[in-house]
Amino acid sequence: MAREQDRYPAVPPPVTNKETTKRQKALLEQLCIDILNVDSVDRALELIIRTLCRLDVFVYGEAWLPTHRGTRLTCTEVFWCDETVKESISSYRQGITGLTLEPGDGLLGEAWTSGRIRQACRKDMYGDPLAASMSEARLESIVVLPVQSHSETMAVLVFYRDREDSLDDDWIRWMQGATAQLGSFIRFKKAETASGEYQRKLRKVAGRLAAAENEERKRIARSLHDGVGQTLSLARIRTGVLRRLLPGRYAHHLDTIADLIEEADEQTQSLTFQLSPPVLYELGLPAALSWLSDHIRKEHDLPCHVDVPNTVPPMEDSMRDAVFQMVRELARNVVKHAGASNISIRARYDDHIWRLTVTDDGKGFDPKQDRITSNGSGYGLFHVRERAEFFGGTLDVRSTPDQGTEILIRLPDGDPTARERHVLPGEKPS
Repeated sequence: MAREQDRYPAVPPPVTNKETTKRQKALLEQLCIDILNVDSVDRALELIIRTLCRLDVFVYGEAWLPTHRGTRLTCTEVFWCDETVKESISSYRQGITGLTLEPGDGLLGEAWTSGRIRQACRKDMYGDPLAASMSEARLESIVVLPVQSHSETMAVLVFYRDREDSLDDDWIRWMQGATAQLGSFIRFKKAETASGEYQRKLRKVAGRLAAAENEERKRIARSLHDGVGQTLSLARIRTGVLRRLLPGRYAHHLDTIADLIEEADEQTQSLTFQLSPPVLYELGLPAALSWLSDHIRKEHDLPCHVDVPNTVPPMEDSMRDAVFQMVRELARNVVKHAGASNISIRARYDDHIWRLTVTDDGKGFDPKQDRITSNGSGYGLFHVRERAEFFGGTLDVRSTPDQGTEILIRLPDGDPTARERHVLPGEKPS
């Protein structure tokens, strides 16, 4: 019995002589390069479909992708058609875009599940889901090309002709070669998308944890201020009363107790400010960073310069809290690990972008080896980067051993266009 494709006049193979072979090889090479330069699966599909159709073999081509976790095959919005059939294809597309097929449904379902190329004439596609639509669009024959990677069908490309014929084996092999890299590209993009979605979920969870942590900080700070702080104040008053009532021989002991109460009160206030500084919520970010600078100078005898505008645009509470926590974490890293003699904190707001820079003249490090070490020296930086990315920002590190470190955080504000502009190619910390 003759093969089905032998019943129709065969299209001459694309490789007919040495010069043609050279042109076809060049086209395949160019397709491989072009696919690597596109940024999405849709663009890659469109590139392949447009290229193959323009060889004057097909008048129309479309792309189908597995959906519903691989249980359905869905017609995408990616297609290309020749001007001669544009009008008829327009109505055809309205009826077919978004159509889903199950495994084994018609010629497409068979090609999808088997991974083998299928081609047929419309009049022989009895009961096929596409047959009626093909008739209305005056499409007479079809070639279904599964795009595979590691034996998995990543996409199905469907090409149509306006006459009854089929492609010979040379054409089929050439088309398979033209789409060989497409399967790997789609697999890579799927993995990239899945990884990106996983990272977004992680950042969302990290953001919720950060918000919960911040609320817990506020709660503990209020408890210290309203509970322990008030108790210590009352103890100080009662001690003063006792000093006036008791004989002088007890004065020394009462003075010692008063000093201890005063020390405990100072430690409580310091801890309250470290947990959730009231100045941040009452006076804003510039005042809070100034307080942080004073705290570093007093507690660690480390000169700390702050360069922040006195007035800054309104900032969401969650971002304001995060900015302060990030800057404080970076300053804490300098105190603990840098061995610096000076630290500088700088903040600028321009074109809806916050730029926060923390600089020190310490021992520096190799950013390429930035990682969490056994003494935890990399954890703070990791945590700051995660917080920045949660707000759609970035963290850049410029450091050289024995030459200090400069860390730049870029954060877009609430303007949605800022999130597209904040990553500036080649921009360096300044």
